[in-house]
Amino acid sequence: FHTTIVKHTSGRETRVANYAYPLWKWEMSYELLRETQGYAELQALCGFFLARSGSFDTFLFADPAESNTVSGYTLGIGDGFTTEYPITKSYAGFIEPVGYVDITTLQVMLDGVQVFSPATWTLVTPNTLLFAVPPTKGAVVSASYT
Repeated sequence: FHTTIVKHTSGRETRVANYAYPLWKWEMSYELLRETQGYAELQALCGFFLARSGSFDTFLFADPAESNTVSGYTLGIGDGFTTEYPITKSYAGFIEPVGYVDITTLQVMLDGVQVFSPATWTLVTPNTLLFAVPPTKGAVVSASYT
C-alpha cells in the first residue's frame, strides 16, 4: 500500500496509505536451477526479465497457492443508469480489482440468468464489464471468471 509513516516528537505516529490497493510482490530463489539444465533455465529467466526491460513492464501471474477462479460473484446492483462494473475479487472482505480477466472464461449474469455477449455486454480490458444498456434498477449483476 506504500504507507507513509511520520513520527512526531510526542511519540505518536501519523500513517497514510498512498495506494487504495496493494501492489503484490513475489520473490523467487535461484537455487531451483538444476545442475544439468541450469544454463538453459538461467537463460529462460534472463530472457523473461530482459523482455520486460527489467522492472519497467508488468506481467500476469496466476498464483498457484490461491484459487484464480471466481464463481457467481456479485459485481453490483443495477440502478438503471450505470453501465460499467469493475470486476473484483474479495479477500476475506477486502475487495480488490482483478488484475486481468480471461475473456474465454467470463460468464455474466443478471439476476442469476446468464447474459450473452456481444449484443449485451463487452469486456473492456483488463477488468471492466461494460453493458450496452444499463441493467435495470435492482438487477443483481454477477459473473464467473478466471
